[in-house]
Amino acid sequence: MSFRAADRAQSIQIGAVLLLGALVLSFSLYQAVVVPDQNREVEFNHNQRVQGDLQDLRNAIVSTEGGGSGQSVSVTLGTQYPSRVVALNPGTPSGSLRSLWTANMSQNATVGNAEAVGETGDFWTGVNRSYNTGGLVYRPGYNEYTQAPVTRFEQSVLYNQFPGSTLTLTGQRLISDDRISLVTLNGSYDTTRSGSASVDVRPISASANTVTVTNATPGENVTLRFATQLTADQWRDILASEFVSPDGSGGNVVAVDPTEVPGEEYRIVSVVLRRGVDYDLRITQAGVGTGTDRPDVAYLTDTDGAGTTVPEGGTATVTVEVRDALNNPVGQQFVYAGTNRSASGVSPDRSRSDSAGEVTFTYEAPTDISDAAQRTDLLNASLVVPSNATDAPTFDNTTAMNVTVPVTVENTDGSGLSSPTNGSDGAYAVDWLDPSGQSGVECPSGPDGTCTVFTNETSSVALTADTDPTATNATMEFAVSNATVGTVSPSSNATADNGNASTTFSPTNPGQTTVYAASGGSGDRLSIDVVDGTSDTSNTAPTASFTASSTTVATGETIDFDASGSSDSDGSIASYEWDWTDDGTFEATSQTPSHSYPNDGTYTVVLRVTDDDGATDEATETITVTNRAPTASFTASCASLTCDFDGLGSSDPDGSIASYSWQFGDGNSGNGETTSHTYDGGGTYDVTLTVTDDDSASNSTTQSVSISDTNPPSVASAAFNDTDDVINDSEANANVKRSLTLTFNESMDTGVAPTIEYENLTQSNNYSVLSGSSGWVDATTYVQVIEFQDNDADVTTTAVVSGAEDEAGNVMNTERTVSFVVDTNVPSTPNNAFIVPDAINASNENGITVGIREPDTIAGDETAVINVTNATTGDEIVVAKVVTDANGRYTNITGVDVSGLPDGTVEVDAYLRDDVGQTSDRTGLSDPTLKDTIVPTISDFRAEQPSETTVRAIFTASERLASARVDVVYQNGTVVNTFTRSNNISENEVTGGYEYTTGTYTMGDLGEYELTLTFANDSADNRAAVGQTDTVVNGTSAAFVRNVSGSGATSGGRDQIASFALENTGPVDVTIQNITVVSTQSGQPDQIGNGSRGGGNSYTDDGGPEFYSNRTASLLDTNTPFAIGPTDTEPLDTPSTLSAGQRTRYTVGEFRQSNNQERSPGSSVTVRLGFDDGTETEITIPL
Repeated sequence: MSFRAADRAQSIQIGAVLLLGALVLSFSLYQAVVVPDQNREVEFNHNQRVQGDLQDLRNAIVSTEGGGSGQSVSVTLGTQYPSRVVALNPGTPSGSLRSLWTANMSQNATVGNAEAVGETGDFWTGVNRSYNTGGLVYRPGYNEYTQAPVTRFEQSVLYNQFPGSTLTLTGQRLISDDRISLVTLNGSYDTTRSGSASVDVRPISASANTVTVTNATPGENVTLRFATQLTADQWRDILASEFVSPDGSGGNVVAVDPTEVPGEEYRIVSVVLRRGVDYDLRITQAGVGTGTDRPDVAYLTDTDGAGTTVPEGGTATVTVEVRDALNNPVGQQFVYAGTNRSASGVSPDRSRSDSAGEVTFTYEAPTDISDAAQRTDLLNASLVVPSNATDAPTFDNTTAMNVTVPVTVENTDGSGLSSPTNGSDGAYAVDWLDPSGQSGVECPSGPDGTCTVFTNETSSVALTADTDPTATNATMEFAVSNATVGTVSPSSNATADNGNASTTFSPTNPGQTTVYAASGGSGDRLSIDVVDGTSDTSNTAPTASFTASSTTVATGETIDFDASGSSDSDGSIASYEWDWTDDGTFEATSQTPSHSYPNDGTYTVVLRVTDDDGATDEATETITVTNRAPTASFTASCASLTCDFDGLGSSDPDGSIASYSWQFGDGNSGNGETTSHTYDGGGTYDVTLTVTDDDSASNSTTQSVSISDTNPPSVASAAFNDTDDVINDSEANANVKRSLTLTFNESMDTGVAPTIEYENLTQSNNYSVLSGSSGWVDATTYVQVIEFQDNDADVTTTAVVSGAEDEAGNVMNTERTVSFVVDTNVPSTPNNAFIVPDAINASNENGITVGIREPDTIAGDETAVINVTNATTGDEIVVAKVVTDANGRYTNITGVDVSGLPDGTVEVDAYLRDDVGQTSDRTGLSDPTLKDTIVPTISDFRAEQPSETTVRAIFTASERLASARVDVVYQNGTVVNTFTRSNNISENEVTGGYEYTTGTYTMGDLGEYELTLTFANDSADNRAAVGQTDTVVNGTSAAFVRNVSGSGATSGGRDQIASFALENTGPVDVTIQNITVVSTQSGQPDQIGNGSRGGGNSYTDDGGPEFYSNRTASLLDTNTPFAIGPTDTEPLDTPSTLSAGQRTRYTVGEFRQSNNQERSPGSSVTVRLGFDDGTETEITIPL
């Protein structure tokens, strides 16, 4: 027994295995492609968000300027991938945020050569002030988004650092016009996580205080120097809007100078500011993380109470402020206070500063002063001396830790005063006058600066204070801040009439003191520096000298400098400053610094030493830094005959590689960091790479590469020796030989000839190979010489090559190479050529038709070429058209423009040309055709009447007419006769042309006849401008006017009125010139006219003209009767005109006898009308 289902079960199992395999493959693709792409997108989106968080963090740091409570900023350092049911995600990406340089006290931001004016001037004296600061760096730890940037914050700028490029995300806050805002960062922060981190930013030292500073040394600039990972060029871009413009306008940044620090990831950048500008300086210290340090106390300054006036026994408050080196307030610091006069006091004499750094003391004035209207007292405050020292006359207020505040005490009871002072009556200001000009006294900046007193030249100095406005007999108080340096005498004096008061300063010891003058609630200070010696040669400048461990080094090598050989003969060296590149910027200040140069070149090192009296000297040394050569290195990867070379491993220790030059070992060369080369054949080749750096130093390295040739050879190029690639009938008949040259891409086995066949050609029928002339020319070139037969072939052929072998025995594939045309079939001659119009005139010369009758046989590649020629001048026009038919049919070319040919006889001939330029015989000139493009002109067209009833037309033409026609049209539009040139228009040659006269036409009906020239053509069928007309009339006025009615009537038994109506039946207007009235009885009419003027009677008016009488020169009127005799003719003053077809009624009225009796029956009146053409008509009207 067998089981038929066994095979079916095997099929099911195989299908299940295949399905499982497909599922595994699909899942693998999903895991390898889709999951990474999705996770990369998650990481990219997170990076955009975290950059926003870091901008918030940067803003929180720079906003600590001015104080505040600080902020907490959340930064999402890492992210989460979406959950997956089957596929696997890599580890959760995290990110790190850490502080840089904040714990390294050598990483400073330095304000150099800044000097303040006023009380803070004893701290901001021009010496360099350095502040530790650092930055923050965020590094993402992504799995897929491997090109994510590192985001950094430093010196108020946030930027992204990509491999090879940097992108700033924010601007800078350091410099804004004349404002310097330095926010230093302190503290240590370092965390790595996949979630969010909270960064607390808090102000460590901050306030709204600003200090006004300018350059201390006139010839030098205020500078800001700081560590940065940005380049100087990047800082120049960031500060671009703050640079000084060429015209001196714009910002205040003069230059940005870098100093490279060997072996460090940062450099020092110096921002050089314009001289002579007062800058508002504000410095803030922000803290992040742990280990934040508050700056130490730096100086004491007064903020309120200086110059206060207080009465005897009165009190006044004086406020001083404790500040750190950042000019920000410091709280919880003891300040000691005392007064200069023994009778005065201060309370308390010691107190701690509050959160604003301030301490307020109460000054207690003496209960009584005499012999002066005012006395100046000094409140002395100090951070470092006990209170009893602040009472001493030797208190030194020139140090940053001490401050003196002058207070004026008023003599309110007038004790000891002989008379009241004028100065107490009003307010005035007190100012010191310049004491310069006295021996041993120098005040370079006047009384507002420091005056130097040289004790070897003088023992006393006259000092004078002035009042403004002038105060006379006012008491002026004088005092000194440090009596150990000098004293004043007298301590008070009355102002003279000019408002001045004087005292004498006597120097006692070298040092600094302040002399105060006070009066009337105002006062002034004069700073004095007492110096032993003279003003001219009191100090001998120091001597600068130094040594260098080497004056010729390679780039990056360290040089040790030693300035210990410098000396000062009359003092000591106070400072050493080093300028490494002689650019005016001094970068180091120690006695024995070290320095290295990253770039080769020649550098001048400048040492400047300053002695304890401020004198300076400089010494220089030339350092030669040589370039270090690059190192060449490359890798090679070969497949068959082609190798890829990569010189990326080459390097230059002090610059960059400028060029890569390759020698491939086969005589060929190349350039570029990476390159490829294909060898002609297998073998071992020595490849050399030579690299040259940006200072022209070079280095080479050589490797051997082995090439295995497994590729079949191929034809690199194929060409015939004739460049037109066409074999025509002439060449075939002349047995011209052609050479086919094959060039192969590598060296070939010359013992094996290639097989060459020509598509669509048979060797025995169409061509033959000259074997003795064919063969290998060299290892890569094969030549075959062939000769073609004339057998009327017309084909395109391609040389097909096969069978050739290279030196390794690789057989080439069959290749189709060069293509060319074999056309040995000459076109047949057309049967004839022709012109279609019988004549060429002005209307068709821009588009005639020419053509040929084709030969009985064509090959299909012919073009008909037709020459249109003037038989006299030989001028011709050539046109062509592809022949598309055969067997004697026609090829016509329409729209041929022959306007360029002169008038005359035109003929055509033609031939056929095939696609390789072979031509048939020409047909010869034939079909002569007249070309005349001059259009005749017509003049003097007129109608003549040989008699009253006949008419003819006469006109002149500029040339002889071949045809013409004149129509005679009656007034109703009917053409009643036609004259033509062929039967009844005669011709007569006249000067300048020809005169033509038609036959005569007899006009049967009365009326108007119009003669019109319908057409006039010359022999070339040029049509003249026609449509000329002239008109004649058949008939007279008398013939056209008829009486349509006439009657007489009796009115009132005695008046007779006759009326009649006239109609102009003609085609033209008629004019009545005169009128005659004849009556059969006696009596005269008193009216002749029409309309409603007769005797007040109303007559029907058909709209005709009115009659006028020459007797009254007006319309006939009943009040002006007149008599006309039986035969009188009365001309009208104004002729009466009847228009063509017009009808009107006229009256002749009121015929009376002498006795006013009625007319007899049968009487009548006759009216004779005379017309302007001389004809007459009569109308008889019975009465």
